[in-house]
Amino acid sequence: MDHGAYVFCRPVDGLVGQHQFLVLAPSNPTLLAGFTRPIAGQALCVIGAYNIAGFLRASLFAPSDVSFLTRKLATPGDPEVQTSKVELQICLPGSEDPFLQCITRCYAQYRSFEGSGSELRYPDITEQLDGSRFNSNSWAQSLLYWSQRLFAPAKNTMDFNGLDIGNDRRIPQRYFFP
Repeated sequence: MDHGAYVFCRPVDGLVGQHQFLVLAPSNPTLLAGFTRPIAGQALCVIGAYNIAGFLRASLFAPSDVSFLTRKLATPGDPEVQTSKVELQICLPGSEDPFLQCITRCYAQYRSFEGSGSELRYPDITEQLDGSRFNSNSWAQSLLYWSQRLFAPAKNTMDFNGLDIGNDRRIPQRYFFP
């Protein structure tokens, strides 16, 4: 896998719909110390948000996402595996690592809301179409959107094949930047 940030989209286990998550592939893994693990011989960070106890909580290395990523790396032509590299129009000398570091800082900021009165609830199945609710797709796209703004005009909304509801909804900036 080339260095950079990737958005993956996988089917939700047992449900209709898609789940988006991020994979960070740093050129210098020491810059993301504590955020990477070896997967298929490369230091990677797998990051996403999930329905945990009724809340939209961020986590690293969810087993379902790691399993999906491992399958993608083993069978790159698998049509079920959807991925898109985040292509930034930025002027950084030879590395996207500062952008990847920003993503991990925004992830940590989001995690700081866990257990607070401001934590986001995960919408139940009947609330998924409500434009004011956020899910894992909203979270993945919001994390990229707010991280990207420091480096380039934020213009991403990755809409994959299938039902990836919420990919066009942005979680407010305060959840990602103090």
